[in-house]
Amino acid sequence: MKKPVIAAAIALVAISTNAFARYQDCDARINAIKTKIQIAKQWGNVGQAASLESELSAAKAECAGPAQAARAERDVAQQQEDVRRAQADVDEASDRLRDAQSRGDTQRIAQAERRLADKQDRLREKIDDLHRAQAALKG
Repeated sequence: MKKPVIAAAIALVAISTNAFARYQDCDARINAIKTKIQIAKQWGNVGQAASLESELSAAKAECAGPAQAARAERDVAQQQEDVRRAQADVDEASDRLRDAQSRGDTQRIAQAERRLADKQDRLREKIDDLHRAQAALKG
């Protein structure tokens, strides 16, 4: 009774992991596949282990050379766009704060200051994401 349940759980993990695998960096993806292989072997699921071995080979091939570089370049470009959008949001929030200050409405000023702080935090997060993407591209 336990083996079918375990096998179903392993299959579910494999399917869900595959769905998100394209969003993981290569090292994380390869490590996840290796972990699944170990689990499959522990439970004696030879067919699943063999399937995962071929998936591991494909992941290693995909993560090498031009494919990885192209993926990293796309990620950097996307992160740059995210930073541009976040900066535009900060600029807009700054404009709204200046407008509220010119009107002298303390309630709107406080609200605009909170929104500006939130937008600045988001911008910092996007800049950090960009730096990580650039680091991945370099190495």
